[in-house]
Amino acid sequence: MVRFVSEELARRNNDRPEQDAWWSQASKHLAEVAFHDSTRVHTYREGGSDQAGFVQVIQGYSPDMERLAALGRAREQTMAEQAPHILGMTVAEHADRRGDFTQTVYVTSQQEARWFGREQPVEFDPSFAEFSSLMTEVRYFDLRDPRLDSPG
Repeated sequence: MVRFVSEELARRNNDRPEQDAWWSQASKHLAEVAFHDSTRVHTYREGGSDQAGFVQVIQGYSPDMERLAALGRAREQTMAEQAPHILGMTVAEHADRRGDFTQTVYVTSQQEARWFGREQPVEFDPSFAEFSSLMTEVRYFDLRDPRLDSPG
C-alpha cells in the first residue's frame, strides 16, 4: 500500500527512473501483484499509522460505497471509545472497477486485534448487519510484521 498526497505526485513518482529500477528488482520476489489506483479514499483517525504492530488488509466489493462510507463515518466516535487499539484506517475505492475497495486497518498488535474480536464480537452490534450486508467477495490479508514508513 502506497499513499500519496495527490494523483499528480503518484504519477511523478511512477515516472522516476529510480522507481522503475526498484520495481525491476522487487518484482522478482513477488508471486502475484495487483495495482489499483484510487482517487477516493476514506480515512478513520489519521488514516495510516507508522506505530502499528499489525496491519490487516481487506479487499472486497460493495454495491453501495456511499452508504458503506456513511456508516463508517457514523461509527467513528463509538470505534474510538470501544476500539482504541485501532490506530487508523483507510478505505480506497478502486478506480478500475466500480464498487471494489481495499481497506487497510492499522492496529497496535495482532494480540489486541484478536482479543477485541473475541471480547467484542461485532455480530452483536445492531448496525453491523447493514454494514456487513454491504460487503461481498471479502478477502483478508494479515501483515504480522509490517514495515511502515511515512515520509516526513
